[in-house]
Amino acid sequence: MDCLYTDRKDRSILFWKSLPISDAKTVLSKLLVGMVLIPLVYFVAADVTALITAFILSIRARASIGSALWQPGVWGQIQILWMYVIVTTAVWYLPVAGWLLLVSAWAKRAVILWSILPPLVLYLIERVFFVRG
Repeated sequence: MDCLYTDRKDRSILFWKSLPISDAKTVLSKLLVGMVLIPLVYFVAADVTALITAFILSIRARASIGSALWQPGVWGQIQILWMYVIVTTAVWYLPVAGWLLLVSAWAKRAVILWSILPPLVLYLIERVFFVRG
């Protein structure tokens, strides 16, 4: 939420400005890390944990449960489904991440307040004027 604000605050923005890359590439790299790379790392960690758990359970249970846990077709389908979920979630939350990056670059201080209060005020105005009930 405050990645660009922190760069300005601790003056590491000067380091980023000295590199031969544009500001757009810097912001897109921060967006890519937050929206795609971190969820993929969590996905790999969860997948390895699930495989180890299924392996241990199959050894311990031996018969019916063990053969049910090691189905490569089902495992492959789940992997494809999780990749789909990661990509669609990243696209779905792109406006929120864009708003947070915009506020992070714009706000002089109190980044959390500036990122939460305007949408909250819009929600309350909509609630007061448009929701009857």
